[in-house]
Amino acid sequence: METGPVQLDIPHIHRIFQGYPGESSSPYLTGALWIASPGIGHQRCPQVRICLVQDVTIPPRDAKPNGDKNLAPILRRLRGRSSEKAGTYRNRETLVQCDLWDTPDRATNDSGQTGLRYHFSIPVPHNIPGSTATLAGRVSYTIQATVTTTSGTTVTTTPLCVMRCTIPGHTRPVDYVRNYPGTALETALTITPAESPRLRSKASYALKLVARHTIAPGDRPKEVKHVVVRDIKWTVEETVRVVQGSTDRADQATCTHQYKRQLCHGKRKGPWIPGKTVLKDEQDAMNKDGRIEIPFDISIPRRSKTADDLSPFTETPQKVDVSPDQCTASIREKPTIAVEHQVILDIMTGEDTYDQQTGVLLRRKPLWKSFQASFPLPVRQVAAVEEIPPSLYAEDTTLPPYDDGSANPPSYETLLLS
Repeated sequence: METGPVQLDIPHIHRIFQGYPGESSSPYLTGALWIASPGIGHQRCPQVRICLVQDVTIPPRDAKPNGDKNLAPILRRLRGRSSEKAGTYRNRETLVQCDLWDTPDRATNDSGQTGLRYHFSIPVPHNIPGSTATLAGRVSYTIQATVTTTSGTTVTTTPLCVMRCTIPGHTRPVDYVRNYPGTALETALTITPAESPRLRSKASYALKLVARHTIAPGDRPKEVKHVVVRDIKWTVEETVRVVQGSTDRADQATCTHQYKRQLCHGKRKGPWIPGKTVLKDEQDAMNKDGRIEIPFDISIPRRSKTADDLSPFTETPQKVDVSPDQCTASIREKPTIAVEHQVILDIMTGEDTYDQQTGVLLRRKPLWKSFQASFPLPVRQVAAVEEIPPSLYAEDTTLPPYDDGSANPPSYETLLLS
C-alpha cells in the first residue's frame, strides 16, 4: 500500500469455515491502522471507524454475451474497477461497523514516518456469501477506515476476499435416488467430495452409481431379461441466477434471469451387467435386485473459472453494531446472486435375454433405452489444515478417568449400625 496520511493493513483473504450442514464459524478479522502525525497535529486522538462493506454489482441483462468463449474477459471486467455500463445495479451495505476507542501507539511505518498505530479486531458475520465474480454479477467486500480529525475526514479502503471453506474431515458423502417412469429401474448415486482436489482442479469427486431392479421376466416362458449399462456420459453445469424478492423463503423469490454454462464433461464406457445368476422361476426373477455398481471420478478444471455455491436463501447478510434507525427497510428485497452446480448423467442401456434355466444368451438389444438424471453437485473450497485457527477445534471436556480400583465402596449397613 502506498504511503499516505492513513495506511490500512489487513489480511488479503478472510476465510469462513463450514463444518457439518448448518454449522459455520467466522474468526475475527485483525488489522492495523497507521495515521501520519501531520494529519492530527497536536490535537487529541482522532475518531476512527472501521467498517466491513459489501458490494453487489449486477450489470444489465443485455450486457453479457452468450457462450463460454467470452467468459474470461467478462470475469476480468467484473473483478476489476472498470467503468460500469448504464443500467448497472449496485448495492452497497455496511455489514459491520466498529468505532475504535483504544489509545493508539506511537509507531513508524515502512518509510520511517512517525504516526499513530491502532490495532483492531472486528467480527465478520458467518452467514455472508463469499467473494464471487460470475456472468450475472459480482459480490465483493472492502474494509473501510474513516479517520476524523480537526482538519477534516479521511477515508481509505482495502479490498477483502471472503472465502467460504469446508473444514477437512467434514466433507460427507451425499446420496440421491432416482426412479424412471415406465420402468422398474432405480438408480442411486453417491457423491463424495475429495478433500484434496487433483492438480489443476477446482474440485474433485468420487461417484458411485448403483442400478437396481435390472432383472425381470422375459416375454416368453423360461426367459429372463437383464438390463446392461453400455455407457455413462456426465456433464457438469453451472447455473447463475439473479434473484429478486424475499430471500427468507425460496417460494417468495423470483428469478429475473439466469445463465447456464458447461464446465466439463466426460464418458465412461462399459458394459456393466448384473451378476449372472441362473434364476429358477419367474418369482425369483421378480425378486432379483440385479445390482450394478459403477464407480467413476469427476474433476472440475481450474480453467473453467467456476464460482463456489452461493445460496441467498441461507446466507442473508445481517448488520452488526448498527442502530435500528440506521437499517434500511430490508436488504432482503433487493436483487442478489445465486450460484448452483449440477451433474447430469446420461445412462445408455441395452437388454440381454437369457434362458432362465441354462443361462444361455438368447437375444441382445445393443440399445434399449436412454435415461437422464441430474443431481446437485456441491462446489466449495476445502481449507488446508494450516489455515484453520486453533480456536475452531473444540477442546476435550471429557473428565479424566478414575483409575484407583483399590478402594472398595462403603458398606451402608455398617454405616447405619454405627
